[in-house]
Amino acid sequence: MDKFVWAMAAMAALLALIIGGGFVATEYVKKHPEMFEVKPQK
Repeated sequence: MDKFVWAMAAMAALLALIIGGGFVATEYVKKHPEMFEVKPQK
């Protein structure tokens, strides 16, 4: 049962990290749109 609880906690933390990161990235793009208009040439 302990392993199951640890797995659930790990997945919840990972999901929160992904959602939080996506939200922060979206807000950052809104504030600095000029940085993402020019695509770097490789």
